[in-house]
Amino acid sequence: MPTWNDELVRSAVTMKVRACTRTTAGPHRVRMAVRRGTVERMGTQSQSVSQGGKSDQAGRAVRAALGIDIGGTGIKGAPVDLGAGTLMAERYRLDTPHPAEPGAVAEAVGEVARHFDWSGPLGVTFPGVIVDGVIHTAENMDPEWVGRNGAEIFAPELGPGLAPVLINDADAAGLAEVTHGAGRERNGVALMLTFGTGIRSALFLDGRLLPNTELGHLEIRGKDAEHLEVPPPAVATGTRRGG
Repeated sequence: MPTWNDELVRSAVTMKVRACTRTTAGPHRVRMAVRRGTVERMGTQSQSVSQGGKSDQAGRAVRAALGIDIGGTGIKGAPVDLGAGTLMAERYRLDTPHPAEPGAVAEAVGEVARHFDWSGPLGVTFPGVIVDGVIHTAENMDPEWVGRNGAEIFAPELGPGLAPVLINDADAAGLAEVTHGAGRERNGVALMLTFGTGIRSALFLDGRLLPNTELGHLEIRGKDAEHLEVPPPAVATGTRRGG
């Protein structure tokens, strides 16, 4: 089972927040780097790029990973420069299959990885509670996901040696923001909300993630918070009611 690794997770993480970032390198460069072994495998300590590796224009060894985001309407992916927090190629998007069953979604995830001819570190974000790689909720997805190990679902489509790290999608976005964005080097409580097919949340205390908060799915008056109907504000008409 893949182990939790902040740098590896940051692949999906950074892509989630910066999906519209302009690229500095095309897919052909990414594929060439992977084939020649120039993409680092991340561990707890920094490792040197293998022989024949390349550097960016500043002479910095590029540490890269592929991030794939699974959403209720779309599945998006792109390779990420983990040090800079930017995409290395234009993102590739597919519509989320409906019904969003594990097998169909895994096939789409595999297609994204094949589009980039990827064989290195891989992170996947998912709209649900993830604990030790096991999916406990699956909002806007098929209920067959619940109770399953995510890496095992994706393995047949990704092939041997390409085991993804799975993380809650809002937590991924929040980690990107505290690593590369507005939350960087800030103490105290920070809350990030994402608005897509659903409402997602990521909560931090002194830069440390409190995972799987899922505030959009708190039950309020018997309904998910994101499904509550908010009444429009009262409009002043100049007529006062009362006795």
